[in-house]
Amino acid sequence: MKVRSILFIFLLYNVVDVNQCRDDCNTPLHMACHNDHKDIVSLLLKKNHSINVCNKKGITPLFVACEKGYTEIVEALLERNADVNISMKDGKIHLSPLLLVTEKGHYSIMKKLLEKNADVKFHDIEGFTPLLVACEKKNNIEMVRLLIKYKANVYMRTYTGASPIIFASSHGNIEIIRLLSEYNADINSGVPSVQQYARLKSKEYIFDVMVGSSPLHIACCLGHFEIVECLLQYNAAVNLSKEDGTTPLFYACKLGPDSIVRLLLDNGADIRLCRDDGKTPLAIAKENGHKYIEM
Repeated sequence: MKVRSILFIFLLYNVVDVNQCRDDCNTPLHMACHNDHKDIVSLLLKKNHSINVCNKKGITPLFVACEKGYTEIVEALLERNADVNISMKDGKIHLSPLLLVTEKGHYSIMKKLLEKNADVKFHDIEGFTPLLVACEKKNNIEMVRLLIKYKANVYMRTYTGASPIIFASSHGNIEIIRLLSEYNADINSGVPSVQQYARLKSKEYIFDVMVGSSPLHIACCLGHFEIVECLLQYNAAVNLSKEDGTTPLFYACKLGPDSIVRLLLDNGADIRLCRDDGKTPLAIAKENGHKYIEM
C-alpha cells in the first residue's frame, strides 16, 4: 500500500474530521477526486464525508471527477447518491456536470449522469444546453443520440438564436443533421434577424454571415456539398431569403464550388431573385471570378 494511503488511514481512524476544508473550501474529498486517488475516495465515503459539499466556486467532488474524466470515482460518488445537478458558478462561467462532460467528450460519464436524472435542459449564461454543445463537435453522433433519448429539446436555442441544426450545419456534422431531422428539428429556422441579433451581441457581430441564415445558407457559405444535399433531401427551403434578399444560391455563387450551385438549381433555386442591392446570383458569381458558373 502506498505511503499516502497508510498515512491517510492512520489519520482517519484517529478521529480526524474528514470534512475539514481549506480556505478555498476544498475538502479532502475534492482533492482525492482531483488526484484520482480512488482508495482515498473510498475511505472518505466510508467515513461519511459530505458528498455534496461545494467549494467557493460551487464545485462539488462529483464535478471535479467529471472534469477529469475519472469514471470509477464518478461511479463511487453516484453510488452514494451524489447530486448530479449541482452546478458551479464562477463569474460568467456556469456549468452543470452534464454540460461539462459534454464539452469534454466524456461519453461514458454522460451516460451515468443521465441514468441518475441529470438535467438535459440546463443551460449556461449564453443559453448553451448539452445538446447544443454536442452538435458543435465533430463525430459526436452518439452523444447527441443519447441526449435525445433522454428528451433533450431539439428546438432549444442559444440566447443569440442558434439551434442544434444550425451548429451541426456550420460544423459539417451530416450524421447529426440527419438525426435531428428525424426528430423533426426545424430545418428552415435560422438565427435571429439583424434587429434581434443586435440586441444580444455587440455591433461588430451584426453583419456576421450567421445573421438571418438558415442551415442551408450556412452550408452553402461554407461549401459543404454533402450537408447541402442532406438538407435538400429533408425539404430545406431552397429560396428562403434573409432580410436583405440573400438566398442560399447567392452564397454558393460567391464562394463556389459550382457543384453546389448546380445542386441548388436542380432543386429549384430561383436565379431571378434579387437582393436589396439589385444584384442577382449570376452577377455575384461574375464579381467573384466564378466564370465557370453558368445559368
